[in-house]
Amino acid sequence: MIDKLVAQIENAIENDLYLVALCSALTLPDICGKAEYPKKGVNDRYKTWYKNYVYDKFEHNKKHINDVYYQMPDLTEEIVYDLRCSILHSGDPNLNKEPPPVDKFNLILNRDKTNSTIAKSTLRMVFPAQAKPFTERGIKVDIYNLCNLLCKAAISYYNSNKNKFTFINYTIEEL
Repeated sequence: MIDKLVAQIENAIENDLYLVALCSALTLPDICGKAEYPKKGVNDRYKTWYKNYVYDKFEHNKKHINDVYYQMPDLTEEIVYDLRCSILHSGDPNLNKEPPPVDKFNLILNRDKTNSTIAKSTLRMVFPAQAKPFTERGIKVDIYNLCNLLCKAAISYYNSNKNKFTFINYTIEEL
């Protein structure tokens, strides 16, 4: 089942259906997380699976601004879960968390697949009307590369753990 879903994600990318591909790819940690951690809730199993099987592929960084180090959001399990929830459910990137880890997702299409950037964090001063300035935390997410990474991790996990996917009880039949 995972292999068929990944094939369709790759097909969506080849046909420039990037949001369809991203939405589908963001479900892979849900499915694999259910296989690996069947007793955990959705939030915990998604984040735990992502952290254990995907997160170590990303670089982490800190930015120095006005003598304060701000931990910049990379594609941590929290950020990817928020992206998943934002795209698939609520439309809100920070899900009312205080402080929000991300104020804005910038989805980018990097057509040069040989020179990829998985994620790039940005800080920007925002000056709302009649209010103190605040720092907006944004993150650029390369759709192609995030989809590719999630697909590779899911296929690798699935090929090593097919026996854990017994909960999948549907098929697609052509009539």
